[in-house]
Amino acid sequence: MRHSTKRWGLATVAFLVAGCSTASSHQASAPPPDPRPLRDGVHFTYEEAVALHRAEESAVRRCMARLRFTYREVPALVNRRASQANPYGLLDPERARTDGYGMTAEHFRGRSSPPDPNTATLQAMTKDGRSNWDEALLGNRRHHTEVTLLDGRNFSYDKNSCVQKAQREVYGAEWSVLFQSFQGFANRVMQETMDSALAEEARRQWAHCMREAGHRYKDAQDPRRAVQALLDRADGDPARLRITGRKELLIARKDSDCERKVRLHEAVLNAQATVEKRVLAGHEVAYRRLVELRRQALARLSR
Repeated sequence: MRHSTKRWGLATVAFLVAGCSTASSHQASAPPPDPRPLRDGVHFTYEEAVALHRAEESAVRRCMARLRFTYREVPALVNRRASQANPYGLLDPERARTDGYGMTAEHFRGRSSPPDPNTATLQAMTKDGRSNWDEALLGNRRHHTEVTLLDGRNFSYDKNSCVQKAQREVYGAEWSVLFQSFQGFANRVMQETMDSALAEEARRQWAHCMREAGHRYKDAQDPRRAVQALLDRADGDPARLRITGRKELLIARKDSDCERKVRLHEAVLNAQATVEKRVLAGHEVAYRRLVELRRQALARLSR
């Protein structure tokens, strides 16, 4: 039973791709912009994130070995679709036509995480041994350094933990505090961008476009909620899930078409540029340093 379900799932994913071959054959136009807050400082592609994770895990393993602990590197759990997805929920036209929102395909892919390769090692240890292993890896709260980040939040860490030593080796000594700070700023940029009059007006026009196509959505996440409701109602039934896959493609294509029609990507990009200048005011030097640390970390991967 498990075997046949897996085969059916792969067939559905294939259907989602093959189902749009006609739409994909239309003359390609230039893709819309892909706005991401503080892109040069805090954003990584899927390939970059996986490579950097591997570099960190290798550094952690060497650090733990120096302390006479066995550590097996944990595989990257980065989801390709999630890393490619726009943080504002904006759609890539080609992916929308071939994959929809990726929700039905992800349903068949499953969300189970691979087992931790260190489980067996830890189970073979005494209670004190596990405690010492954890402390070497993550640090001891009594030894934490507490700092106030540039965005006003508090952050604490043990600089002698293998996780922190690995980050310093891969990214540089200033990385942890700078990245945490500007991740907070990026969240602020995204929220203020979405609250801007420019983005609000573009979303209003998008909703009007979707209504004209028969979809009464008010919020940009409403189409995804509608697809999720269909997945929930399908309750694992293959025929109903196949219908859901078709509906997802139709909704996502119209969603993307409306985004293009009202130039939603461009509106968000322009609003974001204004917000970023305001949020980064007074922190430009620190942000340039973060960007340089990111560049250097990626450059070291190719050596």
